[in-house]
Amino acid sequence: PQAEGIASDDRDTLWIVSEPNLFYRFTRMAAS
Repeated sequence: PQAEGIASDDRDTLWIVSEPNLFYRFTRMAAS
């Protein structure tokens, strides 16, 4: 799939929307 829209927020979350109606959310995980 190819990204149609990309955004980030103030909590370091990356949001990606692509065809066909796919929605991804990437967040940072704390290192252990």
